Amino acid sequence: MKRKLLLTGSLRTVALRITMGGIWIVTLPAAPVRRNAPAIGKDEAEAMISALKPPKRQRPVSAIVGANEGRETTAYLMPYGLLSRADVADVFALGMKPAPIALSPALTMVPHTTVAHCDTLPPGGADSVIGPARRHDDDEAGLR
Repeated sequence: MKRKLLLTGSLRTVALRITMGGIWIVTLPAAPVRRNAPAIGKDEAEAMISALKPPKRQRPVSAIVGANEGRETTAYLMPYGLLSRADVADVFALGMKPAPIALSPALTMVPHTTVAHCDTLPPGGADSVIGPARRHDDDEAGLR
């Protein structure tokens, strides 16, 4: 008797799941219609590229700011490494104080300089500033 109940219950469960799966598939929305993007004119493309060029200098300067008390390792080192390796900009690692930056969980990195001296490295300051994830959200200096 137990065997028959177990078999019947199992078959009902399988049938219910198949029915629910079929209903779910039928109720899915239709696939969106894909359209090709309109072609961009040469004048428009050149205007966009010239607008994106840094106004200060030929080669852009990027600064990556880190709180000395702690930054996430990947959030700090990934942009630094990628931009440096790609050789698309002069990249500077900045700390809030002239001390090594503690990277979570176990690394430390010595920054090029501090945020206070950032404007002196390339005259005129950085073209872009990256502020990676912090370990401490209550750091007032890092929020400015």
